[in-house]
Amino acid sequence: MGRSGRNRWAVRALVAAAVLAVLGAGFLLGRRAPAPRPVSVDTPAVREARALSGRLDALEAELLATLSAVQIGQELARRHESVSLLACNNAVEHLESMRKVCKTARPRRGHARRYADAEPGTAVR
Repeated sequence: MGRSGRNRWAVRALVAAAVLAVLGAGFLLGRRAPAPRPVSVDTPAVREARALSGRLDALEAELLATLSAVQIGQELARRHESVSLLACNNAVEHLESMRKVCKTARPRRGHARRYADAEPGTAVR
């Protein structure tokens, strides 16, 4: 090995040392110090803000509960109206069918005549 072989190894060693120096500097500069702990500030304004926040949370929960109850009430009212309409229609249809049966059936002690003469929506006595 001649001089050029030694120079080549010297250059490679210098390049490797430079690369390691750059990587080491990047590593050291890239590290951050740990974040400082937040200082607990307990002033009257901070305590009042926490209290207001708690009251607002409670008020929001109450508002949501009330809204839920209103929505349930509306749904129940809608269903009641639907069922009532169905029940009324069913009662009218039943009365009509009973009138037809009573008109064609033999009268028994006056019952059939009273039902046959009754108008829908009136009470029979």
